[in-house]
Amino acid sequence: MYIELDNEDDAYIIFETLNTRGKDLSVADLVKNYLTKNIKAKNSKVDLPKDKWGQIRDNIDSTTIDLDIDTFLLHVWLSKYDFTTTKTLFKKLKNTIKPGQAKSFLDDLLMDSEIYKSVFDTQLRKWNRNELPLKSSLDFLSSFKVTQQTPMVLSIMREFASGRLKFKYAKEGLEAIEHFHYIFTAITSQRSSGGIASMYSTFARELYNAKDDSEKLNAIRELKGRMREKLPTYDEFLASFRTLKFTNNYTRQKRILQYTLGKIDRHFNSSGVVINYEQMTLEHIAAQSISHKPANYDEYVGTIGNLIFIDQKTNNDLANRDFAEKIKTLIKSSVFVDDTLKSSLIWEQEQINQRTEDLAKLAFTKVFKI
Repeated sequence: MYIELDNEDDAYIIFETLNTRGKDLSVADLVKNYLTKNIKAKNSKVDLPKDKWGQIRDNIDSTTIDLDIDTFLLHVWLSKYDFTTTKTLFKKLKNTIKPGQAKSFLDDLLMDSEIYKSVFDTQLRKWNRNELPLKSSLDFLSSFKVTQQTPMVLSIMREFASGRLKFKYAKEGLEAIEHFHYIFTAITSQRSSGGIASMYSTFARELYNAKDDSEKLNAIRELKGRMREKLPTYDEFLASFRTLKFTNNYTRQKRILQYTLGKIDRHFNSSGVVINYEQMTLEHIAAQSISHKPANYDEYVGTIGNLIFIDQKTNNDLANRDFAEKIKTLIKSSVFVDDTLKSSLIWEQEQINQRTEDLAKLAFTKVFKI
């Protein structure tokens, strides 16, 4: 079919009309059409609105993570405007963003796309040394495979990148979200209802609209309070924590165990030694393979109570030593040694189970406290 048009405006009208009568177009197609229709190019040879839209697409498509531009548009909207879904997003946008606001909205989208891609792919941003805790929280959140928090995370990083939010407040906000999803998602596998997504978008908008440091901090602190209300109980956490396991034959939970023990070490380690946790290895205190296994040995040898997170040198020093000598070596090393390990004279099922419970309590009440 060929249609001859008198001007570009007619093309935009037909584009939207076809969408109402035929196959649904993507949200991104509709938003691009609406914005470019309402931003007139000043130079007939250079179409800046379309160029900017192309940059937005490049930012979303150029990451190592599989990002979706419709989801990006939804997350941006939820971080600034009222709650909606992908299905109703374009209608909301068209009713809210007037033609005279189209240019500034597109410019803001371009800036947000730069921030958004670095939220999911932190290697795309150059981080200062003092900003690394923010990068760490973003990396861990990505590993949890959750996205409900994205509007709030985007709002925090937007305010921080623009200089409107102090580093210590950005760190507090991201760390709280990280800790919440460690307990809520990674350990206890709670079902995320629509209330979680609504909670994040509500406080994302509150932060975006905050006028000063006091209001910004209040938005973050209120979110923390709401998250504490939604946390599972300690007993639920402990029950799931006990099931964490790593052996040569079962590696599915290796990353979360490395993360857990690494965070515990970061929290309590007072050695003053700079530790590269990416070089640490997960090792068993009681060996996985022994000649005479006690009853149920395979059920508890891989639990977190029998695991330590250490550097390769310390691991080599522990080789073939008895339990007492292992503890002396660990105490002399740069890693944190918990009280259960220090006080134990033997290392059997009772001590391993006790350490599992003790580590759970440290994690829930101190390390991952919101």
